[in-house]
Amino acid sequence: SVNRLSGVFTTTSRSESFCSLINQIKLYTKKGDRIFAYPSISMVYFASEALPFANHSWIDLLDFEALHKKLQEFSEENFPVLVIKSKTNTSDYRWGGVRLNRKSCQEAEDMEKKIEIIDQVVHCKWKLTLVWSNLDFDVFLTSRH
Repeated sequence: SVNRLSGVFTTTSRSESFCSLINQIKLYTKKGDRIFAYPSISMVYFASEALPFANHSWIDLLDFEALHKKLQEFSEENFPVLVIKSKTNTSDYRWGGVRLNRKSCQEAEDMEKKIEIIDQVVHCKWKLTLVWSNLDFDVFLTSRH
């Protein structure tokens, strides 16, 4: 279980999914390690006691120009311990053990474009090894290419 989230109201399926994620993160990290989590899952940093890579906890909220600038900080020599990617729309109150698509509107289309941009940079800069997955999240161990 995740003590830091004790008392937070949520659904059973969401709690099981998120707590499983945090337990996996804690297998590979210690307090203060840098991880990179996206899209829209900034609570991961608080719950796992890891720090956000590139000093930004919610990178997909940046506008396109700021996102490109922030992603330029990523390098093959400087990488987080883990990359965590949400596979579901965690902005939707129904998430947790169900696959949800993002809404079809300009905001959702922009988010999908940002996710594609982030994916390209992350997969280009670092070697990612999938170490855990559930319906909602993937956890990748990183290393230099």
